[in-house]
Amino acid sequence: ALPISKHYIGRILFMILYDNGTWLGVAFRFEGTVLQTTWRVTLIVFVLSCISWFVELDFGLELGSTGNTIFGPTMCYLLVFRANAALQRYYLGRQYLTKVFMAVREFTMLTCVACRGGAAGAAWRASRSTEEELLELEDQNDIR
Repeated sequence: ALPISKHYIGRILFMILYDNGTWLGVAFRFEGTVLQTTWRVTLIVFVLSCISWFVELDFGLELGSTGNTIFGPTMCYLLVFRANAALQRYYLGRQYLTKVFMAVREFTMLTCVACRGGAAGAAWRASRSTEEELLELEDQNDIR
């Protein structure tokens, strides 16, 4: 049996069928993808592209020109530069987030070591007392 994940948004059921057994199942999956909602538009764009290509071939028309302008290389350079800057910001944010998580972990560990609790905590650490025994021993130093 395949694992199935069901997601409801409003009244619409979004189901993702995971079939990772073969690469064909991953490459040609339809259920659980964005194609379920956009297949009509995608098909229209594909048909119109094929029609315009056949018209260019049959009638010798050129519907667009490649042109030798500076726009293309400049745009490529700016996109690469922007992607590089975004990647640098991502890794900087990731480093900061790692430092925050490490600080929270260290603070939590320090708190667990420094705040040993009261009599109920000591009884639980010593003999894993039952909850009823811990409630009898609990004092102001035991945090709930």
